[in-house]
Amino acid sequence: MSGTAAPRYAPDDPTVPKPWRGLVDGTTGYLYYWNPDTNVTQYEKPVPPEAQL
Repeated sequence: MSGTAAPRYAPDDPTVPKPWRGLVDGTTGYLYYWNPDTNVTQYEKPVPPEAQL
């Protein structure tokens, strides 16, 4: 048996831009974000493209 747990989806957050999804790390419990289109993960909450000025 492995010492790591699988991540799980966080509750939906309407402020997270599509296609990003919030995930909770199964080991640490930390919230992070995953973009399934690019397979990028990050701890910082993503911002919508129009807000990146």
